[in-house]
Amino acid sequence: MKFKFFLILLLILLSVSLVNSAPYIITKICDEAKILAFTTAADSDPEALALRPDGTFVFFEYEVTAPTGASSLLVFNPATSSVSLLAGNAALLSAAQVYEPTLTSVYGPQGLVSDNSGNIYAVIVFMPSYKEYILKITPAGTVSVVIPSANGAEGASDLAINKATNTLYTYIDDYSNPTPPSPLGIHAFSTSLVGGILSASTLVISQLDLANVCSPALSPATALNIYGLAYRPLTNDLIAVDSATVTDSDDFLKITLSPTPSASLFIDSSTVESVTGEIYRVDIAILNDGSLLCTSDSSSGLEGIFKIDSTGTTVTLEANETTILPYVGGTDWETYYSGRAIANDGVNLYVTNTGAGGEGIIKFTYEPPTSVPKGVWEIYQ
Repeated sequence: MKFKFFLILLLILLSVSLVNSAPYIITKICDEAKILAFTTAADSDPEALALRPDGTFVFFEYEVTAPTGASSLLVFNPATSSVSLLAGNAALLSAAQVYEPTLTSVYGPQGLVSDNSGNIYAVIVFMPSYKEYILKITPAGTVSVVIPSANGAEGASDLAINKATNTLYTYIDDYSNPTPPSPLGIHAFSTSLVGGILSASTLVISQLDLANVCSPALSPATALNIYGLAYRPLTNDLIAVDSATVTDSDDFLKITLSPTPSASLFIDSSTVESVTGEIYRVDIAILNDGSLLCTSDSSSGLEGIFKIDSTGTTVTLEANETTILPYVGGTDWETYYSGRAIANDGVNLYVTNTGAGGEGIIKFTYEPPTSVPKGVWEIYQ
């Protein structure tokens, strides 16, 4: 009898630790060794991430000293656990040089999405002009410029896509070629090509309208720096976050697309940060129920993941650097340079990590905690 009592007590204690543990199974599906086997470099810096319909991932390898695949778009195939080249540095640069011959190098991505056919659309920054171009990369690796020379503030041109209507959304600070759309703000483009260029943009919501719904309203409107942008299929709207610089509001904004586009405050930063601590460089993934999983990379606040429910009322801290590092290794959880690094298949969350010693693609599988202590129910039966 005494043995049975202690056995039940032990199982209760064990079950409490299970119930209170992080609700995610964290695995590194692509570690640095897999990337280095392809690039033959001493280090890797995977940035941005897109999940294609065939289950393969496309990411940007920032490591400029890599003998193979430096500043290139690479593919990770989980089925074969291998890395390969999608579009090399030279192909990306050559596409943009058609419009700007003085460009000399690829700086990095501002946004990366896939359509239902596996085509990748990427906002790429080129040097020395720091001008942004939106490129299309086919599954075969053919690169073309579909929106020339989008020159905006750093981190201000993320991409979102409605795969059902083949509509691409991006936040525009300034366009210099061929004709700047006006006023500035979030624009929509049909991914149907006209003469090799995406069809003319449609202004969805102006920069001023977005700035006015922040809490408090931003003045001047140019203070708005959209960092993360995502499309929600369930509600046919966009969610944007003003989080590109340390002085930004960090407010989340909702852009209703129909019948008439309008902007509203989804949730203010003070409500979010009362749960998470300071957030910065926030990117967004949309779950099947319309809720948001977000990454933050604030050295003085949250380096981790938080969730906002579909109505913008409840915030939950899901994981921070302390709970993540034991699973990914290294000394730092770093998504600063890989800000648009979330891909989401509706069930799992994937993030690229550039933190020292833990570089790679990380998978977060949600495991809802149970309120019934595991093991005890069977004994009492």
